[in-house]
Amino acid sequence: MRSRPFISSPARSATHDVRRGFTLIELLVVIAIIALLIALLVPAVQQAREAARRTECLNNMKQLGLAAHNYLETFKCFPSGWICQAGTPNCIPSTPAPGSNPQPIVENQLIDSKPLPLMIDPGQNWNISDMWGWHSLIVTQMDASTLAIDFMQPKVPATPNCTAIQNSIKSYSCPSAPLASGRPGGWGYTTYKVCMGAGLNSMGQGNYQNGCSYMNSAIGTQGVTDGTTNTILFGESQYGFWGDALSCCVRIPAQSENRPAIFDWNTGLVQVSSPSSVYAIFGFGSWHSQVCNFTMADGSAKSVPKNIDINVLNAIGSRNGREQVGEF
Repeated sequence: MRSRPFISSPARSATHDVRRGFTLIELLVVIAIIALLIALLVPAVQQAREAARRTECLNNMKQLGLAAHNYLETFKCFPSGWICQAGTPNCIPSTPAPGSNPQPIVENQLIDSKPLPLMIDPGQNWNISDMWGWHSLIVTQMDASTLAIDFMQPKVPATPNCTAIQNSIKSYSCPSAPLASGRPGGWGYTTYKVCMGAGLNSMGQGNYQNGCSYMNSAIGTQGVTDGTTNTILFGESQYGFWGDALSCCVRIPAQSENRPAIFDWNTGLVQVSSPSSVYAIFGFGSWHSQVCNFTMADGSAKSVPKNIDINVLNAIGSRNGREQVGEF
């Protein structure tokens, strides 16, 4: 018997020869789904990163509180906001400010004869004061004792003092702040300021001496009669330089002063005139979306909502106002 050759049926052959793939519609649907997932994922990742940065910032402020209390234990007072001696000059020449885009400054930085509203643009000059602020006074307590600072000597370029303030101290800056890598003069950034006062004094003028730290101050815990848990010591602000005494301090205006700094935590500007200059003085603020971090006089750190009532902010900004402050 002769064997018959195997011949596959047409139906079987057609089934095995067809190679299916994605149609154009199916491919577009898959791409759309992937894009949707990415759109949902990216904000979540950004929020998680910002939450981590906010926590790191709060930890920085806790470190500042511990350093301030170590200073307090040694010298029986909180560090002065800045040390001012008669005839102290500004020895370091003007240097272009950093950044690829205009950045608002929220701090006590002096910009002479500049029109308002003021933004610090690349190329605009920034003057470093030859005075010393609280950041410099607590470098030993911040485990930066290797910095060779001689407070009796000026910050002339190419000297040990000028070299010292070029060091970047990580705990002096909030990780959320968009600080330019090209630091003018190489100076180390800071985004944390001390609270030198709040509200008005008995003469109806801005109060610069009812906080925990101000020019040549020597305030101990016995002077914080409102309670150390209810009194601001340090707070977030936008960039300055820790070796610059002009980057040291913030005052919280009273509501009656009707100043923009009360309502805008990032770009609020207060103008103060003197016979020779116009000073741009700013307030507390942060790059966090909902909160601004503070160190209290008891050394604790806490996040305060940006929509806090200005009267409550004034109450916790002064050390001896006898205000009744609840939860904030």
